[in-house]
Amino acid sequence: SLLFVGGLPKVTEIIRAKLLSRAKEILVGGMHGIGDKALPGIFGNKYRQLNPETAALFSSLLEANPMDVYLQCIDELLKTDATDAISKLTAPLLLITGTEDQYAPPASLGAFSTSPSNCKKTLELPDCGHMPFLEDLV
Repeated sequence: SLLFVGGLPKVTEIIRAKLLSRAKEILVGGMHGIGDKALPGIFGNKYRQLNPETAALFSSLLEANPMDVYLQCIDELLKTDATDAISKLTAPLLLITGTEDQYAPPASLGAFSTSPSNCKKTLELPDCGHMPFLEDLV
């Protein structure tokens, strides 16, 4: 069995545009402020409201990344395309996403439809963003 949490075979076009825009912003102004701008795409609204300290910590940890390393991560994410690999998966798949996940929203899980697996289950966690493994603990 395979488990996919908040992931897709490749980024959606909406997220591609957001990440390219973020990369340009970082090149001009550095990492300062990027964490707060990224938070709505990472955590759901409820989690951010109930856990402002954790959200702030995550924001500062994100901004502590060296600019070149973070930009390289964005570049790798934009280049990654596992569509061909997904089309060969025959093992049972469990796809987990948050209902507020902007990177892998429930509507985009159809990207796994190319898998010939006879067993694909989806679990949508309410009020969760891109980190349901952390957010659903609350």
